Amino acid sequence: MTPDSIFAIEESEQLAGHFVACFTGLYEALGEGASKLTDDATVVVVFEMARTFGDTASSFRSLLAHRAGVDPEAALGSVPEIKEVLLRAINEDPSGALCLYAVSMVIAPLLLVSLRDAGSRVSLVSAGPLSECTAKAADVVVGAIRQIGDLAESWAPVLDDAWRESAKALGRTFEASGYNESLGLGLFG
Repeated sequence: MTPDSIFAIEESEQLAGHFVACFTGLYEALGEGASKLTDDATVVVVFEMARTFGDTASSFRSLLAHRAGVDPEAALGSVPEIKEVLLRAINEDPSGALCLYAVSMVIAPLLLVSLRDAGSRVSLVSAGPLSECTAKAADVVVGAIRQIGDLAESWAPVLDDAWRESAKALGRTFEASGYNESLGLGLFG
């Protein structure tokens, strides 16, 4: 292996580790929070999304180092705001509307931009497997948005001024952490 190919593989692993953190955050928060929700249809959707996000995290995890002397966990990043925002949304609104809003209108757009940007961050040497994972992950995120939209059509939660302010505050949590346009791929260089 050349130094350039090793660097490309390490960069690909770093990006994969970042997405493991993002999708694991979604998986953990939604899985933990679903049982606290009061609307049965929302509980089912949230559990299904949690499982799908967990599977997506596993796909990215499979791209982490399997080389002698390399700790795959070293590539894992952290985006604690994902779990924080989702658990806060579930605690503030047990109907699940705020949680679903956070997934579809706050987290998903940032995640989609990050997934798109990942393709331009790695060289062609290691882009194949990462590109496949990011494409599948983008489909998962878009599928979640559609699933939330379908649920929202048949469900009219109370969206008063306090709810709207809580929804805005969720977005501000990400902005305050520097996640204005994506979930932090710029942190890698």
